[in-house]
Amino acid sequence: MTEVANIDKKVGLRVHLFESVPAESLALFRMAWGVIMFYFFGKLILWTNLGKLRYIDPIFHFRYPGFEWLEILPPGLMNFTLYLGCILAVMLLLGVYYRFASIAMAVVYIYVFLIDVSYWNNHYYAYALVAIFFATTDAHQAFSIDKWRLGLSGKIPRWQLYLFRFQFLVIYFYGGLSKLQNKDWIDNMAGYSLVENSFALKGWSVKHHIIYPCSMLITWGGIFFDLFIGGLLLCRRTLWLAFILVVSFNMTNALFLRIGTFPYTMLLSFVLFIPPVELAAFINKRFRNKQLEGQAEVVEKQTASLVYQSVVMISLGVFVVFQLLFPFRSWAIDGSVFWTKEGKLYSWHMMSGSSDVYAKMSVVEMDDTKTVELGYSELVPENFLSPRQVKSLGIWPTLVPQFARFLKKEAELAGFKNVEIRGEILVSRNKRPFVPIVHPDVDLASVETHYWKHNDWILRYSDEDGYFK
Repeated sequence: MTEVANIDKKVGLRVHLFESVPAESLALFRMAWGVIMFYFFGKLILWTNLGKLRYIDPIFHFRYPGFEWLEILPPGLMNFTLYLGCILAVMLLLGVYYRFASIAMAVVYIYVFLIDVSYWNNHYYAYALVAIFFATTDAHQAFSIDKWRLGLSGKIPRWQLYLFRFQFLVIYFYGGLSKLQNKDWIDNMAGYSLVENSFALKGWSVKHHIIYPCSMLITWGGIFFDLFIGGLLLCRRTLWLAFILVVSFNMTNALFLRIGTFPYTMLLSFVLFIPPVELAAFINKRFRNKQLEGQAEVVEKQTASLVYQSVVMISLGVFVVFQLLFPFRSWAIDGSVFWTKEGKLYSWHMMSGSSDVYAKMSVVEMDDTKTVELGYSELVPENFLSPRQVKSLGIWPTLVPQFARFLKKEAELAGFKNVEIRGEILVSRNKRPFVPIVHPDVDLASVETHYWKHNDWILRYSDEDGYFK
């Protein structure tokens, strides 16, 4: 039975959520999170120059909707920010000055995350949410310097643990729903192209008879795992079966796909689903003074004020509703989200396939009536953008007007008048033939970008239009 199912009918949800439980499981995940964040920031600044290539060298950055105002810091401050991320990660790992470290980490990580949508990945979004969760919870109550320094109780209200559990279950289940919606995934086109590309990038010369069974394992194993692992994780009787599946699934993803630290994060999140009282009792028995063994089994009533409890419950309710409903907004937009990508952001469309992009932009100078072309100059996007940013022009066509408006300003500064920016942007999804993704005769610098309905200047691939609805 699940913990939620075991709530005494005489005990309300409020009381259950605010009961104090041992903090060991959340603390262990905090320590793992510190390691993951140290690797994330370390890769940007310590042992590679990836941070410079992504955030300092480019002269243009694609902005997230609603964050167009965000500015990149000067190189010195940007480097300081990335180094600060490394320091904060160590502080979280050790649990020292946790409240400052967790809030600062949330600010630093989310700032870096929002600099350029070209580097969007579902797991970066998940990490941003986790950073916020740690900033609003008490994961320093165990296994921390703060516990020794401040004499903390070692307990957390149960809702803090449930918040993390909920988010990881959403990631799994909505990832499964996304795969069911994606016919390319069902047909193994997406899985095959992802595995093939991953092997090629790793330098492995692998033939079809090896790629195919690996991709089928990823395709169908991914569907069934994502849809059903939540129930296994929440049921005490099937928890260790879930552990075997979580290890197998995430290590398979780490081997066959290039998705960074995400498989390890999902694997380590298993500790959050171990009943906190049982985990604390096990740790006391194995690693602490046996005189403390019985103390971990106590679940205490929370004494927080009713006002505080009400604010927390309302906030949790709003967040839960958002996470459950917002990913479905693409269903209200014409066309396929897997082609146009309209409505894809923040929707947990995990591993939806691979894309290859060819892009060329043109500056067209018009007469005063804007009806006759006076001049025509081709521009190579690679002269302004990094390879990842160029690929984003096809992967995220809603970003194209941002770059077109930038090119228009540059052209006007160079002396052009009555400028239009047009684009020849061709995309191949999952090894299909290249086809245009934006209308070639539209002034991309003047179009409006809609995020709640289809943009007519984004072309819908006839073979895919409605294909995944």
